[in-house]
Amino acid sequence: MLAQSEAPKKEKEENIFKQAWHSVEDALHLRSDPPAEDVPPPVPPKDEKWLVKTVNKSPPKDQTPEDPSFWDKLFHKSQKSSAAAGNDDEAEAVSISVPADAALKHLGVEGDDAHLEEKKNYFKRMAERVKEKFDDDDSDSDSDDDDDDKAKKAEKKAAMTEQEKFAYEQRKKLAPKVDPKEMQKVHAAVYGVSAENQAKEVEADKKLFGSWWGCHPRKSRAARKLAKQKEAEAEQERILQEIAARQKAKFEAEAAAAAAAKAAEKKWWQFGKEYSPAQKAQQAKEKDEKERKSSSRKHQALAAAAAYEAMKKYNEKQERDGKEVSHGQMKAILAGMAMAEAVKLFENRDDDDDDDDGKDDTVAEAGSMALKLFELLK
Repeated sequence: MLAQSEAPKKEKEENIFKQAWHSVEDALHLRSDPPAEDVPPPVPPKDEKWLVKTVNKSPPKDQTPEDPSFWDKLFHKSQKSSAAAGNDDEAEAVSISVPADAALKHLGVEGDDAHLEEKKNYFKRMAERVKEKFDDDDSDSDSDDDDDDKAKKAEKKAAMTEQEKFAYEQRKKLAPKVDPKEMQKVHAAVYGVSAENQAKEVEADKKLFGSWWGCHPRKSRAARKLAKQKEAEAEQERILQEIAARQKAKFEAEAAAAAAAKAAEKKWWQFGKEYSPAQKAQQAKEKDEKERKSSSRKHQALAAAAAYEAMKKYNEKQERDGKEVSHGQMKAILAGMAMAEAVKLFENRDDDDDDDDGKDDTVAEAGSMALKLFELLK
């Protein structure tokens, strides 16, 4: 009996000792953290709503932006549609699963796919990025402008009458952010459309987009930043060229004489320019920068082509099925199809130079561009 009563007491003392020793190890940082496991990307909640607010920018019939009443009619129509919709966003909001399911259906992913949930979660995350990109590009903020640009805009606006200010705000809000004509050209180049079929598509798409065909779109915030960067780079290049030209003129005479004398002494196997390690490093840096810009332009082109292809297939599907859906579902399905088209392009290209971040950005950009086209289609 005594031995049996001492056993639980001994076990209790051992547990107390272990707990005390663990506390000492933690205090002295003697215990190592458990190995970090691969953490999967975040998944949006199942009940999260996907809401993208668009503006009805379909142009008045038989009118062009040059007509005096064009922008007034467009503004009144957009105000009327906004008033009819009211402030209730429930009609526009859909589950975040809708664009993901549309993308999977467009890719032909079946319910028995081994990686179905992973693929669906990927498109859910991309749908969130599509919404962020569209909202960011739709922002009228001029926070990315420098002080000179802000001062010029403020001065120009101060000189306007109230009516001119109102017209300016109308155009700023309603001007399209994409040019369907340019997107159609990129689409034809990427998807390899024949000249005959392209001519037919152009005629059909002209009717589809009306006055917006060949328009001069309002630049998005990302496009404005890119344009400013290009201007700064061009100015820097011009200054460097001037400096190089002056130095070249200064040393041209003596350099030419020295080169001629040296060339006369060289044998055929000695010709060829030699570069210092610093020059080689600079050349490598310039090459990487050039490839980065080329990759960015390539991804923009792929996104535009994917968005245009999704828009065409969605219109064909609507004409074929004739099924009426809400505006929120239309936008979600169109964005999902555009994301799927971008994934298809990457899958078919087998380009190892494309990094994962670049691919994801292109997939999200395709969905955003599809929504911008949707504004001109309604």
